[in-house]
Amino acid sequence: MHNALIYLRRIKLEIGKYDVFEREYSAEFKKIISKYGEVINYEKDRGARDIGVHFTKRFQSGNEYLSNSLVWFQLKGITKERLGLKNYNNLAEIDFSLKVDQLKYWYIQSISTYLVIFIECKKEFLILNLKKYLSTNYKDNLLTLTQKYLTLKIPKTNLFDEDAITKIIRVGDIQQLMSVFKIDKDEAVLGLRDFDIIYRLGTSDERKTKMRIFIKDWQSKTRNEIYFQEDIGNDKWKTVHSHWQFLLLSEESEEEFPYLEFENYYDDDLYFDDEAPYIDLSNGERIIGEELAAGEVIQYYISISLNKVGEKMSNWLEIMIKNNFFEFDLNKELAISVAPWGHRNI
Repeated sequence: MHNALIYLRRIKLEIGKYDVFEREYSAEFKKIISKYGEVINYEKDRGARDIGVHFTKRFQSGNEYLSNSLVWFQLKGITKERLGLKNYNNLAEIDFSLKVDQLKYWYIQSISTYLVIFIECKKEFLILNLKKYLSTNYKDNLLTLTQKYLTLKIPKTNLFDEDAITKIIRVGDIQQLMSVFKIDKDEAVLGLRDFDIIYRLGTSDERKTKMRIFIKDWQSKTRNEIYFQEDIGNDKWKTVHSHWQFLLLSEESEEEFPYLEFENYYDDDLYFDDEAPYIDLSNGERIIGEELAAGEVIQYYISISLNKVGEKMSNWLEIMIKNNFFEFDLNKELAISVAPWGHRNI
């Protein structure tokens, strides 16, 4: 008995500190991700990836529908002892090393693998699309590397949050549209970005309304503000979509929305006035601007409708909506901001 007790003391079933840390951040990640999709696990770990998720979309009815986005996540963590808050705040990006053999495997897979790193000192997750990162930085040269480890750089702006999840689902939507309707990526991206504008215009006749653009051109700011407005009767207009864009000139607005037909909103704009600020349209018409606040702001009003490109987009959006792949709420106002600091490598 004495010898048996000594033996048991020698084989204490201790759980390491990092194992506890890993268990805790894995549980936190699963808690977050379970709200947005169905979690998938290997019955036996053969893919060197921790968690798979088939993301869902929740509709107004409360029902969820499976999206076209099924991805895998590899979870890692950095303890506060290894990286303290002060040092973390001074960094623009985080360095993290992974085995090259695993990176090669993830790189050649058709389904994307995302690296998610828990930063203990900040209690937040960072995310990196490994396939996209490796393709951008190494291309096929990755497959010829002979070193054992490779250090990746993850921007601190790549927060894993609801916006990141939305972007992952959007990638799946883009791929779905390209496959089903045989369109290129640029058209799919644009159609998804402005789907509400296209849908509203595509249904405007049956809803007995019309739309216009109101441009607010600030002379001392680097952004331009474009508001899409819908006629609600009695000469009143309601903003239904706001588009703010960094370094967009008013005269470039027509190019930014190539699915739209721009036309004069006011009849008297048909008369050219070289003294007033103006926008020349591709159809030869000129939009006269109105100067406000001592010239600080110039505002333009433009009538809009769908051109042939827009009508095609409207058709495939309608098909996706009818088949419960997309949903659109006419009562919801949407807004987007296009600027380089809002970009994430996701």
